[in-house]
Amino acid sequence: MLEVFSEHADGRRLVGSVSLGGVLHGFHEQGTYAIQRPAPDTRLYIDDQPINAAPGDMYWKWSPGFYAGRVTAELTGADGLSSKRYYLEVAPDKDKIDKSKFERLLKDIADYLPEYLLGNEPAQIKAGGRSPFLSVWLAYARLRANAEAYINSLRELSEHSITRLRYRREHTDIHRVKRIDVFTIRSLCTNPELSRALRAKTMGEGSGTTYVARDTRVNAPFHEVSVDNPPNRLILKQINQVVRHAAWIGQKLENESDADSRPSLPRRLAFLGKINRQLRSIAGRQPFSSVSADDSLDSTGLDAVTANPLYDRAHKKGLSILMKGIREFAADEMLYLSSTWRLYEAWCFCVIAGALEDGHPNFQWKRHTGKSRIACMLEGIRGDHLIRLYDQMTCPSLEETNAYGYSSISKERIPDIILEYRTPSKIEFVCIDAKYRVGKANLLDAMSSAHIYQQSLRLNGNRPNATCLLSPHTRNVSRLSEPDYLDKYQVACLPLDDKADAKELLAILKCQFTLWH
Repeated sequence: MLEVFSEHADGRRLVGSVSLGGVLHGFHEQGTYAIQRPAPDTRLYIDDQPINAAPGDMYWKWSPGFYAGRVTAELTGADGLSSKRYYLEVAPDKDKIDKSKFERLLKDIADYLPEYLLGNEPAQIKAGGRSPFLSVWLAYARLRANAEAYINSLRELSEHSITRLRYRREHTDIHRVKRIDVFTIRSLCTNPELSRALRAKTMGEGSGTTYVARDTRVNAPFHEVSVDNPPNRLILKQINQVVRHAAWIGQKLENESDADSRPSLPRRLAFLGKINRQLRSIAGRQPFSSVSADDSLDSTGLDAVTANPLYDRAHKKGLSILMKGIREFAADEMLYLSSTWRLYEAWCFCVIAGALEDGHPNFQWKRHTGKSRIACMLEGIRGDHLIRLYDQMTCPSLEETNAYGYSSISKERIPDIILEYRTPSKIEFVCIDAKYRVGKANLLDAMSSAHIYQQSLRLNGNRPNATCLLSPHTRNVSRLSEPDYLDKYQVACLPLDDKADAKELLAILKCQFTLWH
C-alpha cells in the first residue's frame, strides 16, 4: 500500500491509501502532497519525472500544478529495474469549475479541435479515435500504456507459434529420400546407371555382381514444418513498425521537450531504449528469425492472426501503439493533457469558433493551423466580407507588425483570442482573454490584462474596439458583466461556461463592431 497525505498549515492529513495498480482520488491541482516512502532507497517517479526527497526524509513532496486528470506514480528500487505502479486522480481546482464541467469542456474540444487537448505534463485523460493528427505525447502515452502487454504477448506467441508444412523439391542423394512420386521415377529414368545399381542391389544381392552409380541424386519431394508463413510475416512486419515508431518518438521527445518536461526525458529515453532492445531481441529469435520480410502481405496473414487468440492479442496491442489521432473519449487509453488554464483557453476558442460557423452559415469557413505567429485561425468569407478568429496570436513589440497587421506599442503581447471583421474599406477587432479561475480576487487581478491589451494592441494603428475577460462564471464580479459596462469602458468580464453562452457572447461582441450588423 502507498499512503498519501495533503499538506496544510496545521500539518498533514491523510488523503488515503492505494494498493498496487489501484486509483486514489482526493487530489486537486495546485495542492501539495506528501507521499510516504516505503524504504529509504525507494525512488518515486510521477509520469516519469523523478520526485526527490531530502536524505533521511521519509516523505516525497509533490504538487500536480495546473493539471487535472490521472497521473502515474511509479516506485522503483535502488537498481531502478523493478517497479510498482499506482494511479492518482487529480480534480480541477475547487476555485475553478467542478469535475463534470471539466470533462464536458474536454469533450467539446475533442469534438471541434482534438489536437488542442494534447500536452506533455503531467496528467492524463481517457481518449481515443482515429483522426489523422498525431502528437508525440499521444504516441508516447500509447506506447507506454501498451508496450509491456505487447512484448509479453509476443513472447507467449513465440512459444506457440503457427507452423505450416512447406512443400519443396530437391535434387538430393537417393539415400536421403523418404518418399517418391512420379517426378522422382521420371528422374530415375534419366539416370540408367543409378537404375541398374538399384536393381542389382534389390534383385541380385549376393550374386557377386556390383553396380556403382557415379551420380546418385534424384528429384525428390520434401515436406517440412516451417514458421515462414503469412501470420508470422505479418507480426514481424508490425514489430519492425513499432521499433521504427519508438525511434521516432525518441527523436521527437529530444527535440520537443520543454523546460517542464525535460526532467522526465532521461527516464523516457531509457524506457524507449529498453523497448527497442526487447523488440529487436524477439525479432532475432524463433519464429521471427526464420521469417522472410514481405511487404506485399495479403488477407491470408490477417485472417490467420485473427483466428488465433495469441496472435490476435499481440496484433491488437501493436495496433494500439501505432494508432494515430484522437476524436472522442474512450475507456481503453489515456493521453497527456495540456494544463487546465490552457485547456480553458482552447475550449473558449473552440466554442466561439463553433458558434461563428453555426451562426453565419452564409460564410465559407476554413480552419488554418501551423501558421507563423498563431496557434490556429478560423476564417470565414462571404464576398468581400471577412471574419477571422485568431488563437494565441503573437503581436510583436514596438509597433513592428506581424503578417496580419497586428502589433504592440510596448512589449510583445500574446492575447488568447482576437475576433476580427474586415471589409474593403475598414478592419475592426476585439480582444478576448480567458481566465479559468472564478474567485473575485483572481478575476479583479486578471482584469489588468484586459486593460493592457486594450491600451497596447494595434491593427493598422487602431486599438481594439473592446477587450473582454472570459471566465466560467462572473457571479463574484457581477458589476464587470453588466450590459452597460462594456459599452461604457470598452472592457468587461463576461461568462463563458457552455456552448449556449458562446452564442450570447457573440451577440454582445458584435455590438462593439460598427461594420458587423
